[in-house]
Amino acid sequence: MSNNDKVKSIIQAGSEIAGSAVGSALGFFAGGPVPAAGAAVAGVALTRVLGDVASRFLSGRETTRVGGVAGIAASIIDERLKRGDELRSDGFFEAGNTNERSPADEIFEGTLLAAKNSHEEKKLLHLGALFANVAFSQDCPPEEANFHVKTAESLTYSQFVLLRLFALKDNPFNLRQQDYKAGTQTTYATISLLHAIQELCALNLAIMKRPSELNHTIVIGISTMCPSHMQLAVGGERLHNLLGLQVIEDKDLESVAKWLR
Repeated sequence: MSNNDKVKSIIQAGSEIAGSAVGSALGFFAGGPVPAAGAAVAGVALTRVLGDVASRFLSGRETTRVGGVAGIAASIIDERLKRGDELRSDGFFEAGNTNERSPADEIFEGTLLAAKNSHEEKKLLHLGALFANVAFSQDCPPEEANFHVKTAESLTYSQFVLLRLFALKDNPFNLRQQDYKAGTQTTYATISLLHAIQELCALNLAIMKRPSELNHTIVIGISTMCPSHMQLAVGGERLHNLLGLQVIEDKDLESVAKWLR
């Protein structure tokens, strides 16, 4: 089977996850007409990496995940190109010499492997968006992009949802406005989410800032947390945007918010 046939097969296998994005993804990988210089280079790079990953042993579900994320990433790139956005031109898609792979090759492979190992398949849309958005972000060096891939792989989908909740202004989901000091009755579901928030704070993705304070509050433990006062840190805002968390549906936001009231 040729490399192009492998790519077509794995993209089609990912249709359960990528949905209607499969059509534009197949066109992108096939090298159809594109409206921007350099897009052909990107298509060749992604085809090379996806073909290599497709040649490895993957279970049926792993094939679906990898194909789905590749399809989502290619579809977003194709859509942005058609809007007139320009791919980065800083050598991201170019190898330094014959013994090196390009940053795009390495980061796309990392994204696909993160997808392969993700049992939470709601994360896959955002993993695909992460690579696609990095491909247009010249201010995101490969070192940073690799860190984001690693971080996104380590977070749960609930933590993705938490980042989105903390990005919203005016507390539209009515999160709790008091902390959880001694004597507060809480469920195990709430406690697990508070630990998830604490982890986001430890990664400098989220901070707690009370309206009356100029600086954010150091979160010592889960009992000191006030959900309505949580905000994105600078790194959290960056990751939120690269992952495209703006598209998380209200029902998923509500499923987490109800335990933080």
